[in-house]
Amino acid sequence: MRHRIWLALAGALGFWIPLVLLEVTSKNGNFNLILANTLPLITVACVYWLMQKRHPGDQRALSVAMLIGIYVLGPVMMWLTWSAHGGGFATARGPHAILWLLLFTVVPPFTLYLATWNGTLVAVLAATVALAALAMPRGLRS
Repeated sequence: MRHRIWLALAGALGFWIPLVLLEVTSKNGNFNLILANTLPLITVACVYWLMQKRHPGDQRALSVAMLIGIYVLGPVMMWLTWSAHGGGFATARGPHAILWLLLFTVVPPFTLYLATWNGTLVAVLAATVALAALAMPRGLRS
C-alpha cells in the first residue's frame, strides 16, 4: 500500500509541479495555455517511463496510482498556485474553506471543474485517457 501511495505522489507531482512553477512565475496569472497543457503531459510521461523502468511488472498499478494522485492532489496544487496571485489559500478564511478543499480532493470531478478555471482541462483529460489506456490489460487495448 505504501508503494502505491508513493506512485500516486510521483504521478501527481510529475503532473502538477510544472504547472505550479509556470503559474507562480507568470505575471498576474497570464501564461501560455499551450505550454500549460503540454508541459505536464511531457513530465508525467517521463515520470511514468522512469517508474516503469524501476517497476517493470507493475504497469497497471502504476497507471492507476498515478491517475489517482493527479485527481486527489489536483485541487490542492491549483489552490496553491492561486495563492500566489491572491486567491486559493490566501483567501481561505475559517474552517468552511478547508472543508471545501477536502470535498474537492475526495470527489474527482472537482479536479476537472477546477482545471477549467486555469485552462488545463485538456491536459487533465489527456492524462486521464492515456493512463486509463495504459491500465487496461494488453488484450483490451487494441
